[in-house]
Amino acid sequence: MDIERIQRVEDKIQKRETKENIRNESHISTPVDPSRPIIFEQGLKINPLIPIPPRQKQTREKKVLLHISSSDRNTIVNAESHEYTLKITPARTNVKFIELVSVELPFTFYPIRDIENIIYFDDSGGTPRTAIITPGSYSIKNFLVELKTEMEASGTSDTFTITKNDNTKRLTITNDAGVFELTTSNNTNAIWKIIGYDFGLVDLTGSASYEAPSIWNMSGRQHVYIVSDLTDSLNDDIIESSGQRPIIAKVPVSVSFKETIHFEPFERIKLGFSALILSSIKVTIVDPDFIPHDLHKVDFSMSFLLTEIRPQ
Repeated sequence: MDIERIQRVEDKIQKRETKENIRNESHISTPVDPSRPIIFEQGLKINPLIPIPPRQKQTREKKVLLHISSSDRNTIVNAESHEYTLKITPARTNVKFIELVSVELPFTFYPIRDIENIIYFDDSGGTPRTAIITPGSYSIKNFLVELKTEMEASGTSDTFTITKNDNTKRLTITNDAGVFELTTSNNTNAIWKIIGYDFGLVDLTGSASYEAPSIWNMSGRQHVYIVSDLTDSLNDDIIESSGQRPIIAKVPVSVSFKETIHFEPFERIKLGFSALILSSIKVTIVDPDFIPHDLHKVDFSMSFLLTEIRPQ
């Protein structure tokens, strides 16, 4: 009887030890595949063998409306209003985006400038002559008077009759003395395109009268470009004109001479930067050939929306 009781006690002890071993084994770490997360009943857990990345700094965006005007320029350094560099005080830091909001631009650049105001011709005696039109803004009536005056003041004894066709909007230049030549192959600062005589390789010869093949345009160019040194620091590409220099805006000339153009982009373009420190802005008004447009010291202004990145 005692032997049986002792055996039962030993069996109980062995069973107890077996349970303890099983319990202990369940806490022994097993090899973990570092490429896979460990799944527990409460959900997905990050593999403890993979280091946890440092916590990212929280940031926020701050919007700033920046107004600039050529009237604030240093007139000793930048005498003309169409091209200037303006200091930004205090400097704006961590600028991520810049958007052009609006432009107020006076139409005070002359349609006829000293880069396209010359007529080249040979008079009835075959002598080359040059007529220089005074830069300015003309009505077509006043322009015809100016053109006749300058052609006859070029040193020739010939007189000229210059007429316009109000239906076709074309000019006709007639030499009252007889056959003469319009040297349209010479395009150096020439006025041919403005008055409808297209620049070409062949001169107009053999006649005393020449009608322009195209219409006159006394209003000048139909749009201007705004260029800026802001495009030097861009992350991305920006508008380009016929593959030439980058521009920040193409502004249509939709008003009469001496009126103000109020321009707002139909769709704002974001100029993207890494972390620009904006301490100055240089802007220039140019024509479609990227020749600066003289505003004759009349000021213009622009507004920009800046997006700055700030710590939370």
